[in-house]
Amino acid sequence: LVGGVVNAGALGNGAAHTVRVRLQDNAGNVTSVADSKTLVITVDATAPALVSNGDLRINGANSGGSTSSSSVSVTISNPPADATQMAVAEGALSCAAASYVPLSTAFTFNLSGAAQTTRTLSVCLKDRAGNTTAAPQTASITFDTVPPALPGANVVVIDNADADNNANAFLTSTAG
Repeated sequence: LVGGVVNAGALGNGAAHTVRVRLQDNAGNVTSVADSKTLVITVDATAPALVSNGDLRINGANSGGSTSSSSVSVTISNPPADATQMAVAEGALSCAAASYVPLSTAFTFNLSGAAQTTRTLSVCLKDRAGNTTAAPQTASITFDTVPPALPGANVVVIDNADADNNANAFLTSTAG
């Protein structure tokens, strides 16, 4: 061990390794073996990953839902046990370059802009060792705040009572 750095690549992923630490001062004095400290480390080079596309949901759906609110409810179900942080973005997201925050399995996300279109949220995870997912998991929702338009004709309601005295309303449109 030189300079306090261990080359983790030589240790092997997933295996536990014992490291004994002894110190040496500028005068050449070295701690005795009895005074040394033993550490057990496990190398983790495995990136966390969400299991399936159903693990990321927007307003309860994994994709294909719609909303008229720019504030949506997001849930991440079944995150890996070692995942400790997440990065969330609307649109494309690079997991390697993302800004991470503590993992939350349920949170509110505010969609940007007012465009009436399908929005995609991307989520990346990071574990305790700093490994990130290779690619984000995504889910989409349609943002729609425009009410449907009535036809360009007059609408007439006709009240028609049938033989059983049940009133039925019929809608017809006329050009006008």
